[in-house]
Amino acid sequence: MSTSSTPDSNFDSGSAATPDQAFDSIIAASERAERAQGSASKLFDLRIIIAGLFAFYGIFLLILGVVNTTTEELDKSGGIRVNLYAGIGLLLFAGLFGSWAMARPLIAPDSTDSDQFQTHP
Repeated sequence: MSTSSTPDSNFDSGSAATPDQAFDSIIAASERAERAQGSASKLFDLRIIIAGLFAFYGIFLLILGVVNTTTEELDKSGGIRVNLYAGIGLLLFAGLFGSWAMARPLIAPDSTDSDQFQTHP
């Protein structure tokens, strides 16, 4: 006896709803719950991720520039602590990205048909 498991074979054929109707009702319930919670709080803002990465590398280079700079490295770079200054620059850049994300947060569009997200004016 062969037992093949398809999505339709697991559906109770005695019920009045079809699989498509059950799926549509699940989606509708999910969309209602999302609107109730506020979809603007669930937006994915790439600027925060970028700021975090720049801050991580900036802190790493800042520590490396302060703690682990040899005279050989200073001779190669003309007496400039390159890691220190690069770390400071990356931290400043991360601060700009973070400030931009906080100053102009994303807002969800009013209609569900629009795929465009806008920044706060």
